Amino acid sequence: MKLLILVLLSVIVLCYCYPEGAPSCKLNVPSHEKTKAKSGKAPYNIVVTTPKTQTNGEKTVTVTISGIGSKTFKGFHMTARVPNSSATIGKFTPSDNAKILQCNPSSNAITHKDNEDKESISFSWSAPKKYKGKVEFRATIVKEYKEFYTNVKSSQVVIN
Repeated sequence: MKLLILVLLSVIVLCYCYPEGAPSCKLNVPSHEKTKAKSGKAPYNIVVTTPKTQTNGEKTVTVTISGIGSKTFKGFHMTARVPNSSATIGKFTPSDNAKILQCNPSSNAITHKDNEDKESISFSWSAPKKYKGKVEFRATIVKEYKEFYTNVKSSQVVIN
């Protein structure tokens, strides 16, 4: 009987977490039972390279999420935004361990493909054509089922 209860509880837990990444662009907080985001400074950094102009004229940056002091994480959901705005901007390029979530025709978000421990992950982001201004990257980062951090931000980057 105890084994049956354990199996049923395991199935219920699997139904509410997203081991293969967030299901949509708008769902940026995990549905982990009644668990709330941890408060205080997250033990993770989001580092963005200086923008580079590609041969096609696109401005791109490399974005890296990493743990402070070898802290690992299992998942993430990230968007690029104009500072002090809720509107998403630009497009991420998927990597081996990350996939794209379409937000609208002109922007997307990026999330994890699996729930394996990660020390860091990097991917590219491209600004909209003719965009000039600041952008910041915001993420929810999941350490484990009952430990996650929301609204983790990069430094603002200027796109000229």
